[in-house]
Amino acid sequence: MFPRPSSLRFTALAAAVCVALGADAAFAQASDQHAAAVARARAGDHAGALAELDALAAQRPGDRAVLFDRIVVLGWAGRDAEALARASGLDLAGAPAYVYEALGRSARNLKRYELAQSLYRRSMALHPDRADSRIGLAMTLSDLGDHAAAARLLDEALAAAPGSADLLEARGLAAEYSGDWLGALAFHQRALRADPARRDALRGVVRAAGRLGAPQLAADLAGRHPGLIDAAEARALADDASALQIRWGRIEERVETGDARFAWIDRALRHSEPVAQRLAGAGEAAAATAAGFDEADRRLLADRLVALGLRKRHEEAVGLHDEMVAAGMQVPAYARGSVADSLLALRRPEQAIVLFREALAAQPDDFGLSLALFFALVEAERIDEATDHIDALAARTPKWLRGRANHDAVTARTAQALARLYGDRLDQAESRSRGLSTELPYNAQVREAFAATALARGWPRLADEEFRRAMAVDPTSAGLRAQRVAPLLDVHAWDEARAELEAASAMRPDDHRVRRAADLWAVHGLREIEASAAWGTSGGATPTGTDDWRAEARLYTRPLATNWRVFGQALRARAEFDDGVARWHREGAGLEYRARDLRLAGAVTDGSADRIGIEASAAWQLDDRWSLDAQAASVSSNLPLQAWKAGVRASEAALGARYAVNESRGFGVGLSRMDFSDDNQRDRWWASWFERWVSEPRWRLESTAAIGGSSNSLAGAPYFNPGSDLTASVEVAGEWLNWRRYERQFSQRFAVTLGSYAQEGYGSGSIVGATYEHVWELDRRLYLRYGIGRVLRPYDGERSGRSHAHVVLDGRF
Repeated sequence: MFPRPSSLRFTALAAAVCVALGADAAFAQASDQHAAAVARARAGDHAGALAELDALAAQRPGDRAVLFDRIVVLGWAGRDAEALARASGLDLAGAPAYVYEALGRSARNLKRYELAQSLYRRSMALHPDRADSRIGLAMTLSDLGDHAAAARLLDEALAAAPGSADLLEARGLAAEYSGDWLGALAFHQRALRADPARRDALRGVVRAAGRLGAPQLAADLAGRHPGLIDAAEARALADDASALQIRWGRIEERVETGDARFAWIDRALRHSEPVAQRLAGAGEAAAATAAGFDEADRRLLADRLVALGLRKRHEEAVGLHDEMVAAGMQVPAYARGSVADSLLALRRPEQAIVLFREALAAQPDDFGLSLALFFALVEAERIDEATDHIDALAARTPKWLRGRANHDAVTARTAQALARLYGDRLDQAESRSRGLSTELPYNAQVREAFAATALARGWPRLADEEFRRAMAVDPTSAGLRAQRVAPLLDVHAWDEARAELEAASAMRPDDHRVRRAADLWAVHGLREIEASAAWGTSGGATPTGTDDWRAEARLYTRPLATNWRVFGQALRARAEFDDGVARWHREGAGLEYRARDLRLAGAVTDGSADRIGIEASAAWQLDDRWSLDAQAASVSSNLPLQAWKAGVRASEAALGARYAVNESRGFGVGLSRMDFSDDNQRDRWWASWFERWVSEPRWRLESTAAIGGSSNSLAGAPYFNPGSDLTASVEVAGEWLNWRRYERQFSQRFAVTLGSYAQEGYGSGSIVGATYEHVWELDRRLYLRYGIGRVLRPYDGERSGRSHAHVVLDGRF
């Protein structure tokens, strides 16, 4: 039985409804799967989301929404090239804005900036009010370096929507890309005001604070918001804070005094201590474990080298540098320069020179490194090389910079004067430093250089005056106070010297000038021994005997009550004559008083001559050029041994005056009288002229011209006693510096003497002599000079020769 027509219609309708309902159910199920895949992608499960989207695309190959979302999720997964490849086969007409934006982001990530621009501009054309597309285009323009265009694009949008957190944050990023960190900070803060929960803007504030020199503030801010930055970013901020502390510490070390000046540096050192201990723990396996130290570790260790040097922990700085080199780490130039400074402080200038040169090869325009290399060359006694180096540095350093006097140029010109000072070219040093002080009278370093030159030229009073003028300009300088100690000691201003040293030591005990002054003061406070001895062998006509020797010494106590010292003295002499041997000895004890510009001494003696004697001496330094001295002895130890052998004694008095133009030129005159017990009176006079003709770092040439005469009131004395005589001579000496190491040095000296001797009743004859000496100066505590020589000259008309040797010692203990 066939169904009725009405039944057929109902069955067909029912079937159609069932098919439609099934299709709708299948579509709904697919839509749910699509939404779930997108949700998985947003949750970070990109692989799972892509698998579901691939399955949906296979089921519904014409579903553009699935294809678009698959492209977007590929971008989220970092598969940018695949996203662009899939998009290239699609017609993007009518695509949502987020698709263009996602593809633009993938193109930016792949540095395909022209494609990114095209995609963002297409999106903006279709969706002119879409902020994300405008932001994407602005970021692309920044990527291309067109920061101004990026800023204009965002500023136009902000004019219409000034409270948009998205636009404000993007504007902050654009400012970051252009290096405008102040602007970036302002925009990120505005974004936070618009949306206080916006963590990307908060991260922008942290970045900007770090770049604006407040990494500690940035780290503190990040610490109050856990998870805001990752561990690597947090460490980078901490390391940047440590580096900033070192920079602050460098300034603090210069302006503060005492241990307080190391506060910031100590913080930085505490931060880098763990990585330094880790390197030290590697020991001999350091090279094998170097890979365990990342770039941040290496940068932190390099900063630690600088901090250790500033903290005056120089041995540690050099040790850490050696460990880094052994581990195969490349030490950056700025840190090598700091290690070189430490080597110089440790008095290892040769190694410092190597590191300074390496650092300069990387930073050839670094003035500070070039200046430090100059001082290293000086301390290595490469004076000519140092002079050439500083002259070249001064020549290429402009006197004016941006319309103002260039401080580096003044420093270089001052160092040029110091180069001549260190090289004993003192006339040049004075000319340069005096000229600079006239040109720049209120510059402390210029005044200091002129003062040091004045001291070397033998003008301690002028030097002290110049140091005080420099201190008026820079009253907080410990080094200038310390520099005053040397000239004050020279003029016997003990209390002032002590006060300046104490003040300098309280301010900056590790300053090299303070340490030097402290050593000078320590030497002043030691016991002192002055000793000399001479031996001679002569022809029979010589009044000194055929064989003779003389030795004398004076031993001083430490200073007592500042100005006083007790001393003991002894003298021994012996000479052989044709008719026998003469011996002489004399001992004594005395007291010395030294005050400013004055030295007085008196002693009681006994020994040969069978009577107690009184000796006194005085020296008065009128100024930097004039000095007077006087001495007297009731029993003279200068009595000729011929006279003593004949039973004659004598008293003596002498006066002298000297005028020193400088260390290279001086004149002197003197008078003396000796009253013999046989009623003879011997009057003597003398005059001299000293001139240093050549003064170079390694050698000197100088001369001493002298003329003198004597007269005796007694004829026929049993000792050499001419009625009158006259001696004129010129000694020409050359001195060679063989080596010098800071306070220690050794030199050789050879002198030739030519002259004439005229004796009443015997005419005149020539004088010819030569002397060869060694001179040692050791650690400011020992001066030793010894030599040999021979002289030929007439006595009583007979020419006689004398070979001699001598030794002079001045020691402190």
